[in-house]
Amino acid sequence: MGLRCIATRNQDIGIGLVNRFITFRTQPISIRTPFTCRSTFWICRLCYGRSPTHGDLVELGEVVGIIAGQSIGEPGTQLTLRTFHIDAVFRGGTAEHVRAPSNGKIKFNKGLVHPTRTRHGHPAFLCSMDLYVTIESQDIIHNVTIPPKSFLLVQNDQYVESEQVIAEIRSGTYTLNFTERVRKHIYSDSEGKMHWSTDVYHASEFTYSNVHLLPKTSHLWILSGGSCRSSIVPFSLHKDQDQINVHSLSVERGYILTLQ
Repeated sequence: MGLRCIATRNQDIGIGLVNRFITFRTQPISIRTPFTCRSTFWICRLCYGRSPTHGDLVELGEVVGIIAGQSIGEPGTQLTLRTFHIDAVFRGGTAEHVRAPSNGKIKFNKGLVHPTRTRHGHPAFLCSMDLYVTIESQDIIHNVTIPPKSFLLVQNDQYVESEQVIAEIRSGTYTLNFTERVRKHIYSDSEGKMHWSTDVYHASEFTYSNVHLLPKTSHLWILSGGSCRSSIVPFSLHKDQDQINVHSLSVERGYILTLQ
């Protein structure tokens, strides 16, 4: 409004900002909505907005809705089939955001953090213990506690806007955790005899099944082989200094397939 900046571009519009718009009675403004998103095949998180679950901007990997598709079977049977498609934001690990409660200057102890980068490559500060952050405005001081292993996304003595993201809490350090466990199968390209290191063990819960557990990243070898007739062989059935006939040579060949 005039020379005064009330909000910045792409800033989250919260209740406080809406009340300021009403108070100052600003001129009409353009806002982001899913109907006006410029993405061709999807909706960006800024246009989607807040999640109704926790009231914050949707996170990477968070389930944002279920689309139900309904179809009718043979005429007369009225058989209804429903297929549910869960739609989610593309993920690279989940996290929660801490936002500034008001405009002001942020202050924290620089000795309790060290510079690093987020999972997206943006510069940040990592705190190894509870970090107490204060945001000083003209008439009030807000105190915010950042849990350990969190990313601080602002500089010390930096001026922040209301609802601006100031910290990122990694999954596992916050009560809301949207991480899902995924099982992936690895198939062998050939048949043969399996060999593995001594780190592989048979778990007690899989006593009556052929399931083994890997405590860490390991290698599995599959030795596959067969009979052939050749004058050049990697594995011979005869001992050293034996006399053999090339035309009646019986050997075994083999190759090793490594699964990692």
